Amino acid sequence: MDAPNSPTAEAIRLEMRRIRRDLRANVKEVVANASQLFDWKSYVRSFPWTSLAIAGLVGYLLVPRRTKIIAYNKQAVEDFLKDRNLVAAPPPPPPSMGATITRSLLQMAATTALRFGTAYLTKLSSDFLAGGAAAQPSAHDPFARVRPPANSGSNRGVR
Repeated sequence: MDAPNSPTAEAIRLEMRRIRRDLRANVKEVVANASQLFDWKSYVRSFPWTSLAIAGLVGYLLVPRRTKIIAYNKQAVEDFLKDRNLVAAPPPPPPSMGATITRSLLQMAATTALRFGTAYLTKLSSDFLAGGAAAQPSAHDPFARVRPPANSGSNRGVR
């Protein structure tokens, strides 16, 4: 029935078992090599001088250069400005201490008013969306509106 050169089912099973075993070993080896490929410490161990040179180059490129301070004489600056029709103006004086404190207090008051107004509008909109009078004000609510009781004044005794 089987041809003399055709493998038997048992031989095919044995060959597939060997291939699976080899495949597992090959996958483990690939994973180990990939993890070593992305491990910078292995490069430093293998190539210490090259790693040192690369670190020095990166450090050199990251550190900013020193600023050069060039002293100009007054006449050269005036000639430069005159040639380009520019005017050198002194810097504006710093604001006085009173103006700075006043500005800070006004900013603080405006921020507080804005926060209070936002909270108030949020409360009004949530009351509106909840059905208006359905929500009962709490004792700790600073935005609670004072509502007269349901049976007050002139409605007493009327049924």
